[in-house]
Amino acid sequence: MRSHRRNPAARPHARSADREPAAIALERTSAGNPTPPARGRPPDQGSASVWAAGAIAAILVVLGLILGIGAAAHTRHRAASAADLAALAAAAHAVSGVGQACARAEWVASQMRVRLAGCRLTGWTAEVEIVAPPPDLLLGYGSATARARAGPVDGTPSASGLNHHG
Repeated sequence: MRSHRRNPAARPHARSADREPAAIALERTSAGNPTPPARGRPPDQGSASVWAAGAIAAILVVLGLILGIGAAAHTRHRAASAADLAALAAAAHAVSGVGQACARAEWVASQMRVRLAGCRLTGWTAEVEIVAPPPDLLLGYGSATARARAGPVDGTPSASGLNHHG
């Protein structure tokens, strides 16, 4: 005949109060902890927060460096573009003389929010120097400077202002 003894470990739905204390301790240790937890917090609890804070700080430092390098590159490109446009404007007004040509280069520079540091007209060729201030993020690193030259290819304009090669 069948035995009707009660075996709580054999029944999956048995409550922990029905089990023996050794079975409960065995469950705790098989869950990943080699020993039963001590009273209070384990010594490594909260270390993930420290690692996460360190990782976030590292990401912010890298992001700051990337933004700084990007801002410096943008300032350099802005200075080069302004120098090119100011030189073209000055060369286009070279027939009016140095005063008019450099005034036009100054106007172009002011429209691009940079400063014209130098303007020279040699024959029909205009040479300009532009200084672009950095954004507030990089104020301690100085300004970007660019130089450009523009004028006719062979140095002499044709009667219509354009160079024609026959």
